Amino acid sequence: LACNGQAFNKSIYPKLAAAYPSGALPDLRGEFIRGWDDGRGVDSGRGILSLQNQQVQFHSHLAGHGGRGQGSFGITKAWAYPGSYHDDSKQALPFTNNGSDFDGFTNNGAVGAETRPRNIAFNYIVRVA
Repeated sequence: LACNGQAFNKSIYPKLAAAYPSGALPDLRGEFIRGWDDGRGVDSGRGILSLQNQQVQFHSHLAGHGGRGQGSFGITKAWAYPGSYHDDSKQALPFTNNGSDFDGFTNNGAVGAETRPRNIAFNYIVRVA
């Protein structure tokens, strides 16, 4: 049977019903399977077949170009369309900075202690014949 969330007859498949008492198989379509922790301590606090959303491990970046002097940016009358908002010499704005131009930024959203895809805890079982 495919693990696509389908229901099964528990009286026809009693051994399967012992593993899945709800009478339905898990829906594993498009999911990564992650081995159930079962007390090991790698991914603790999760029950078998529990879903876990994706996340990116918290981190930060440093970006910039080291430093800058002074200058201007924007648009001047020479390149402006007559009558437009940019037809104003004040659109060329001066700036000055005698310090470093390195800024840190951090990520947000689904941030946590590890990087992982969305996954489902699954119990890997080896059949011994």
